[in-house]
Amino acid sequence: QDDSFTQSSNLVTGQLQVSDSTLGSVVAQLTQAISLASSANNGTMNASDIKAVGNQISGILDEVQSLANTSYQGQYIFGGGQTGTTPFTTSTSTSPAVTSYNGDQDVNFLHTPNGQKIQLNVPGSQIFLGSGANSVFGALNSLVADYSSGTVNTVQSVSDTQALSTALNYVSQQRVGVDNSISQVTAASDAVTSDQTQLTTAQTNLMQADIGQV
Repeated sequence: QDDSFTQSSNLVTGQLQVSDSTLGSVVAQLTQAISLASSANNGTMNASDIKAVGNQISGILDEVQSLANTSYQGQYIFGGGQTGTTPFTTSTSTSPAVTSYNGDQDVNFLHTPNGQKIQLNVPGSQIFLGSGANSVFGALNSLVADYSSGTVNTVQSVSDTQALSTALNYVSQQRVGVDNSISQVTAASDAVTSDQTQLTTAQTNLMQADIGQV
């Protein structure tokens, strides 16, 4: 059991670390988008500059979608149980564009030898679509549309910027959950390593025992 857990924990630790790093990059991208949107909302930019901001946020949207579609060892890490299907796709047939989730809500757990359950993934819809106000893609698509014409409806763009801030905070919360899972796996691995040492010593003593004397 200990050997099996050690092999599994090494694999899932790598996946969790990639998830953590990916969400860190998402946070950085969203922070930049909020800064750009705030600049466009202050009423001092001309139409050309506003369109440029829209193009930059569109680039950030593409980068965030690429991050949301990150894979590890050939499997998408934010697709729930649909690890072979690209989690997120965007349709530009409407304005704002719409980003859809193609995964499911499955959550995987690692079971430790002592019976503990450690969550290994967060479905992408929970991280990037949330529930309305905390939708990363909803806010980004709206901001791209807000600035596409070169004019700013301040009320709408400020509202969409606030929505992106809410989404950023929500992503950060999900990242904390991933960090906690990494800590739990590390602690469990340390305990198993100690257990393996004790069991190996006991096994050696039994193998070296004088059967006649015993």
